[in-house]
Amino acid sequence: MSWFRFSCNPFRRFFVCEHAVLVILILFFFSCGVHLTKIKPDETIEFEKTGCLGKCKSYKIAVSRNGYSTYEGISNVAKIGKYSRKLKKEENEDLWKIVNQDSLSRMRESYNYGDEDTQQHFLKYYSGEKLIKEIRFGPFPPPVLIKIDEKLEVISEASGWKILK
Repeated sequence: MSWFRFSCNPFRRFFVCEHAVLVILILFFFSCGVHLTKIKPDETIEFEKTGCLGKCKSYKIAVSRNGYSTYEGISNVAKIGKYSRKLKKEENEDLWKIVNQDSLSRMRESYNYGDEDTQQHFLKYYSGEKLIKEIRFGPFPPPVLIKIDEKLEVISEASGWKILK
């Protein structure tokens, strides 16, 4: 009988239904995996490829969230020495979409880095001066690390680098 009285009272029905819809909407948005990535302007990634017993490219590259990048060619690359450049907006956004595709902080610290005579890869992720994650990998890392490697190699081989003194 109490349900009958509740459903017949228009004020109660409106008040309860309005809040129920609000609660349902809030739960829906939290349960659907809506992830808003907060952009941190002081984020930086550093990537290093080491040499190997063969002709592996060896270089270091760092890219900040604002697109400023530095490059150091070490061996078996077209540019030897230290360089810098500002990435194009689209180039920078593409890189950071890949970086944010999978949270680096949740990844393991090493993946299949092989023997000491094989090429090693080191990826460091910073927020400000604080090192958030360092990942070491060799052949066959997770796909997101392959994509970051490939994108940074394209950036390192692009034109527009200015030599640093």
